[in-house]
Amino acid sequence: MDCQLEKKGSFRASLAVVGNPGRCGNPTNQDFGYEVKIGINADSLDDNDFVFDHNQIQAYFNSLMVKAIVIPSCEMLALRALKYFYDALAEKPKYIKVSVIADSVSHNVVWDNEKAEGPPEVPESKSLTKGLAELAREAA
Repeated sequence: MDCQLEKKGSFRASLAVVGNPGRCGNPTNQDFGYEVKIGINADSLDDNDFVFDHNQIQAYFNSLMVKAIVIPSCEMLALRALKYFYDALAEKPKYIKVSVIADSVSHNVVWDNEKAEGPPEVPESKSLTKGLAELAREAA
């Protein structure tokens, strides 16, 4: 038997976040949505008999923009979130799907245990590197 958690919510970027040509959403957008789906075997529930504490999902997304000075791409935000939730689970999940929504566009990342060759990996963010380089040029 399988158990699934689905959580939808939103988070807001700080006004201090600078523009970045590769960032998630349009340059003036500060509001983002998310959807997270986690599936596990019923015998893999945590110590509280949860798939995952859904409050930790909102807390994760709220924490993203607290100290951010550059917003990466929506895909990179979703990849990082997926890796975070994978690492936070007590047991290996059957699947995780994370969507980051900006400007009514959903950017989806899926990790499926049956298709994966190992845990999810997050590549280096090219958009974040470009954004930080732009900040350095402006400061010089």
